[in-house]
Amino acid sequence: PPYSPPPPAMPPAPVASAKSESRPLLLKKRVLIPAAIIGFMAFASLDGEPIEDDVATAPSSTTTTEPAITTEAQPTTTTTTPTTVLPRAQSFANEVSAGELASSLSQLGEATVVIAFEGFDDYVRDSYTGGGWPDSDGDCQSDRHEILIEESLTDIQLDEDGCRVESGLWIDPYDGSEYTNADLVTIDHLIPLAAAHRAGAWEWDEQQKQEFASDISFTDTHAAVGADINQSKADRGPDEWRPPSEQGWCRYAVDWISVKDRWSLQFTQAEVSALGEMLDSCSAADQVDVFAALPTLSPLATTTTSTTTTTVPATTSPPAPPPTTSSCHPNYSPCIPNVAGDLNCADIGIQVTVIDADPYGLDGNDNDGLGCESYG
Repeated sequence: PPYSPPPPAMPPAPVASAKSESRPLLLKKRVLIPAAIIGFMAFASLDGEPIEDDVATAPSSTTTTEPAITTEAQPTTTTTTPTTVLPRAQSFANEVSAGELASSLSQLGEATVVIAFEGFDDYVRDSYTGGGWPDSDGDCQSDRHEILIEESLTDIQLDEDGCRVESGLWIDPYDGSEYTNADLVTIDHLIPLAAAHRAGAWEWDEQQKQEFASDISFTDTHAAVGADINQSKADRGPDEWRPPSEQGWCRYAVDWISVKDRWSLQFTQAEVSALGEMLDSCSAADQVDVFAALPTLSPLATTTTSTTTTTVPATTSPPAPPPTTSSCHPNYSPCIPNVAGDLNCADIGIQVTVIDADPYGLDGNDNDGLGCESYG
């Protein structure tokens, strides 16, 4: 019979091995594609302003997604590097323009300046605070937390109820220290409540006192500061306490004057002298003659400059010395007021040279010709 070739041999089973090779690839795609989609969605959610609730709940909402997605997104939402100009009441070493400095001196020139505060009754803090910070707008955030929100240089983090600030970024305007934990920040009344009381607020009714204490609509009223700074300042004025860093003096003095001007509070002569020294630290002081613009004492007894005779009841304080041709006392340099009664170094706030007699006793016991040397 004719030759018939044998049937072709069955080929090896490459299909089965190829199929088995393709399964891991398919499995990888099933894992990688959803992971890539999830990763893209997580990245896209960071674009634009983050929602506070999203930031707070992001860790708990992830289940089996790649952990690298959440760890990569975290730094993006917690960046705290300030890139904007600091808020006015929260600015450290913020520059003051020549116009603002001149305006501040004008406000000071219109103020009532006295030797010392007098006539005030006892200071009761609760009459100003009502026992604590109020919630002026009824949104569950007290005025303290409203100030923290306003003064933070980054987005703040609230508690679960949205009523309390937990973190942010605050710069102490008195020494430049930075704080991120809200519990370490205190709210300073730029004009301490007790100091305002002595300067004329004692005459206000309770409503006006509380309006002053929580005047959060006026930026200069409060400052977010460290607890140590707040305690060291206490209720002292510029003649007794100044920001530890001289870089903070200019803005502090300008804001001090603006708050007192807003509420028509009095100044002492010593306070004015101290404010003048701080205003002279402003960079704009080379364009404005600070000391020439400082006010002198407001008229206390117009009868001393009148040529008419005034009858003084015998029960009043001793009569003033004869008027001189100057409001400066001739026995001291530089100028200090020539007034009836006594002055002490706290009233004057500067070191003086004693010329001949020392009627106010400012030289102390060493008789070296210098008075109030602690202010030198």
